[in-house]
Amino acid sequence: MAIGWIGGTALGHRLPVAPRGPLAVAATFLPLAFVVVLLPTQWAGARSLPPWIVSAAVALVVAGTSARAGPWLGAGGAGTLVSALRGDA
Repeated sequence: MAIGWIGGTALGHRLPVAPRGPLAVAATFLPLAFVVVLLPTQWAGARSLPPWIVSAAVALVVAGTSARAGPWLGAGGAGTLVSALRGDA
Protein backbone atom coordinates (compact mmCIF):
# COMPACT_ATOMS: atom_id res chain seq x y z
CA MET A 1 0.00 0.00 0.00
CA ALA A 2 2.82 2.38 0.87
CA ILE A 3 4.51 1.76 -2.48
CA GLY A 4 1.32 2.58 -4.37
CA TRP A 5 0.64 5.65 -2.26
CA ILE A 6 4.17 7.05 -2.52
CA GLY A 7 4.47 6.12 -6.20
CA GLY A 8 1.16 7.75 -7.06
CA THR A 9 2.09 10.87 -5.14
CA ALA A 10 5.47 11.05 -6.87
CA LEU A 11 3.86 10.64 -10.29
CA GLY A 12 1.27 13.27 -9.52
CA HIS A 13 3.96 15.66 -8.37
CA ARG A 14 6.22 15.11 -11.38
CA LEU A 15 3.72 14.85 -14.23
CA PRO A 16 2.63 18.12 -15.80
CA VAL A 17 -1.07 18.57 -15.26
CA ALA A 18 -2.86 20.67 -17.84
CA PRO A 19 -5.89 22.48 -16.37
CA ARG A 20 -8.28 20.57 -18.67
CA GLY A 21 -6.04 17.55 -19.31
CA PRO A 22 -6.80 13.91 -18.57
CA LEU A 23 -5.08 13.90 -15.17
CA ALA A 24 -7.03 16.96 -14.04
CA VAL A 25 -10.29 15.36 -15.15
CA ALA A 26 -9.40 12.12 -13.36
CA ALA A 27 -8.53 14.02 -10.17
CA THR A 28 -11.87 15.81 -10.35
CA PHE A 29 -13.93 12.64 -10.65
CA LEU A 30 -11.97 10.47 -8.21
CA PRO A 31 -13.73 11.83 -5.10
CA LEU A 32 -17.10 11.34 -6.81
CA ALA A 33 -16.22 7.72 -7.61
CA PHE A 34 -15.20 7.23 -3.99
CA VAL A 35 -18.58 8.51 -2.76
CA VAL A 36 -20.49 6.36 -5.25
CA VAL A 37 -18.60 3.24 -4.17
CA LEU A 38 -19.16 3.92 -0.46
CA LEU A 39 -22.80 5.01 -0.74
CA PRO A 40 -24.30 1.50 -0.39
CA THR A 41 -22.41 0.92 2.85
CA GLN A 42 -23.50 4.30 4.26
CA TRP A 43 -27.17 4.12 3.27
CA ALA A 44 -29.48 3.35 6.20
CA GLY A 45 -32.82 3.99 4.53
CA ALA A 46 -34.81 7.20 4.42
CA ARG A 47 -33.38 8.27 7.79
CA SER A 48 -29.97 8.84 6.18
CA LEU A 49 -31.38 11.09 3.46
CA PRO A 50 -31.20 14.54 5.22
CA PRO A 51 -27.39 14.57 5.66
CA TRP A 52 -26.96 13.57 2.01
CA ILE A 53 -29.34 16.30 0.85
CA VAL A 54 -27.57 18.93 2.96
CA SER A 55 -24.21 17.74 1.64
CA ALA A 56 -25.37 17.97 -1.97
CA ALA A 57 -26.87 21.44 -1.45
CA VAL A 58 -23.71 22.78 0.21
CA ALA A 59 -21.54 21.29 -2.56
CA LEU A 60 -23.62 22.99 -5.23
CA VAL A 61 -23.53 26.36 -3.47
CA VAL A 62 -19.82 26.24 -2.72
CA ALA A 63 -18.87 24.93 -6.20
CA GLY A 64 -19.58 28.28 -7.79
CA THR A 65 -17.46 30.26 -5.38
CA SER A 66 -14.56 28.05 -4.33
CA ALA A 67 -11.53 26.13 -5.55
CA ARG A 68 -11.76 22.46 -6.49
CA ALA A 69 -11.48 21.08 -2.96
CA GLY A 70 -13.95 23.55 -1.45
CA PRO A 71 -17.19 21.80 -2.40
CA TRP A 72 -15.94 18.42 -1.17
CA LEU A 73 -14.74 19.78 2.14
CA GLY A 74 -17.86 21.90 2.69
CA ALA A 75 -20.23 19.08 1.75
CA GLY A 76 -18.46 16.55 3.94
CA GLY A 77 -18.41 18.91 6.90
CA ALA A 78 -22.06 19.92 6.50
CA GLY A 79 -23.30 16.34 6.13
CA THR A 80 -21.26 15.23 9.13
CA LEU A 81 -22.56 18.12 11.21
CA VAL A 82 -26.19 17.35 10.35
CA SER A 83 -25.65 13.69 11.17
CA ALA A 84 -23.94 14.51 14.48
CA LEU A 85 -26.64 16.99 15.53
CA ARG A 86 -29.30 14.36 14.84
CA GLY A 87 -27.46 11.85 16.99
CA ASP A 88 -26.87 9.33 14.22
CA ALA A 89 -24.50 6.51 15.12
